[in-house]
Amino acid sequence: MKKYCLYFTCLFLIIFTYNIAAQPIVQENIAILPFSGWQGADAGSYQNALMDKITTRVIQSHRFNVIDRANLDKIFQEQGLHQTGAIDENTIVEVGKLLGANKFIVGNFSQSAVEFHKAEYDKNGKKTADAYYVAAITASIKLLDVGTGEYIEAAEAQGSSRGSSRRIALSEAIDEVTGHVVDAFFKYFAIQAYLQTVDQAYTIIDRGTDLGVKVGMNFEVLDISKQELDQGIKTAITSNTKRIGMLRIVSAEKNNARARLIGDYSRVRPGHLIREVKETVALEASIIKKSWGEVVINLGREVGVKRGTTFNVITKGDEFRDPATGEVYGAEEIKRGVIYVTSAQEKFARAKIIKGRYLIEQGMQLKETSRWQCGWKIGFDYSIAPAEGVANADSFHVTVDNKYTGEHEVYIDYRNKKDIETATLARLHFGYYDYVRDNDWLFGLGMAKFDDEINAFFFDFSYAHHFGIVPEFFYIYPGLGLGMAFAQQDAQDGMINALSDDKDDHVSAIGFEWMGTIGARLALGKFNLFGEMNYIGMNFKKWKYTVETGEKTTDDDGNKKDETEEITIENKYIPYPEVKLKGPSVKLGISFTF
Repeated sequence: MKKYCLYFTCLFLIIFTYNIAAQPIVQENIAILPFSGWQGADAGSYQNALMDKITTRVIQSHRFNVIDRANLDKIFQEQGLHQTGAIDENTIVEVGKLLGANKFIVGNFSQSAVEFHKAEYDKNGKKTADAYYVAAITASIKLLDVGTGEYIEAAEAQGSSRGSSRRIALSEAIDEVTGHVVDAFFKYFAIQAYLQTVDQAYTIIDRGTDLGVKVGMNFEVLDISKQELDQGIKTAITSNTKRIGMLRIVSAEKNNARARLIGDYSRVRPGHLIREVKETVALEASIIKKSWGEVVINLGREVGVKRGTTFNVITKGDEFRDPATGEVYGAEEIKRGVIYVTSAQEKFARAKIIKGRYLIEQGMQLKETSRWQCGWKIGFDYSIAPAEGVANADSFHVTVDNKYTGEHEVYIDYRNKKDIETATLARLHFGYYDYVRDNDWLFGLGMAKFDDEINAFFFDFSYAHHFGIVPEFFYIYPGLGLGMAFAQQDAQDGMINALSDDKDDHVSAIGFEWMGTIGARLALGKFNLFGEMNYIGMNFKKWKYTVETGEKTTDDDGNKKDETEEITIENKYIPYPEVKLKGPSVKLGISFTF
């Protein structure tokens, strides 16, 4: 007999325990009243439309049991009341008790206006813009707790939209108001559940797809257990309720879901209450393996880690402790480096160490940060390059003319000119450094001076790939660049003024620039010192001056201006017919990356 009693007792306990575990979370009942205060035609239609849209969003949250509209109408009719948001709180509370409602959403429109904008036409009668309507809606929404008779949340929601018809504009504006209401009351509409099991970093929760749980949802684990709620030790989530962990849903079944715990979850236990959170949850992980410039981390695709996900590497510093009470307020977080995910598997990922490879160690903690791939770069460099420019060292009388200003007798004397042998170049560059691929793209602006005789302005684009000899400290790099340059030189005194009728006083030339680079860079924190051996090509040999043609042109504003033309001058009339850079040059510079 005792044997059968023992079997019966065990069977009872198993069934009882199963029923307790299988019990769904008790959902509160909520009722939503049609809004009041609509200004304009079809008031009932639009007031009910907003109510219906909010109702749909609340139902989709699976957080409340929404009381059927028919039951709400029935109670109001029995009580001889008009169903409108303008009724007083006491009446709503009484109706709520009759319905078994825990909460009521009530609202009032403070603005509901529509403006019509006519179609627009140009001066030829062609339509340039269609007619349209602009709707603007403002509503005050409150959430009433039936038990206390007090409003626990209030928000003013605004919506505006443009549409081809009045109805379209109003409907879209109502959609926007609905979204603002749900955002404002999200913490009341958020899904709640309990942890059934905790197995290292994974947990099973007692809600699934039937109650709105989806893969990718984020939940906070609260310092409240089902046992405490059942026993009345804790009765509600308050501002003092602590968050003791975070999780993200990785798979969902009909009645339960599997989640990955994130960050420090040492206090998380089965039975803890969890609540959906709307904010983006920064992932936290740890390094499980380090190999020179690469690490493996303990998070993967299942929680959204992918190529490009970036983490700060963190260690804990000194604790902040109250000397009087001994209470610990936290510890300083010290950033040791940055890693960048290059490939992700289901449960782990590989990442490149972008910064801190000599400080990062296995076991260090990671906190997700904004994607950190490139650093902006600004710098200055100076170089001396060999140049060539053979002077027209001669003197003679000549007649120079053009079709616009006629003939001009000129005495040319360039006997004091010497051949150009050297050029100095100063350049500012701006761009970015890609820490993942170890290359940079730069835009440069510079000035070149050819032996105090010819000045040139140039701009260029350059690319370089950096190889870490001592990564993060010393690099060598090859590079290429292309650009354009604009040079000018003075001719015989007064000649260009005469030829251009004082429109110009010098001759100019345009040339292409190209360069090949081998360089070395020393990184000192955010500062970089570098030296390069460059082979720069830059050539000027077609010289021009500007003259007015005598014709007038009209701009878009109807203003008339003189038309000009560039005239190519014969090389024998200028001091340096051809000037170019040639051979290798030495460049030194400094840059700052931020």
